[in-house]
Amino acid sequence: MLLGLPPGGTVELVAEGPAETIDRLLLDLREGPPAARVDAVIELRSTASGTFDRFRVVPGGHTGD
Repeated sequence: MLLGLPPGGTVELVAEGPAETIDRLLLDLREGPPAARVDAVIELRSTASGTFDRFRVVPGGHTGD
């Protein structure tokens, strides 16, 4: 789950899955898409809640740059 994209570009991501999948996701996040700038990825791991069963994009308050 991605939470917000406030001015300043901070993004919070909550993800569940097998450790190998999460590790790959973290590698991709640190690299970012072409032309993106990733300053930092802070990783906090905890026990999976079992709450998430799919991915979806929920519009937030970001209105663009």
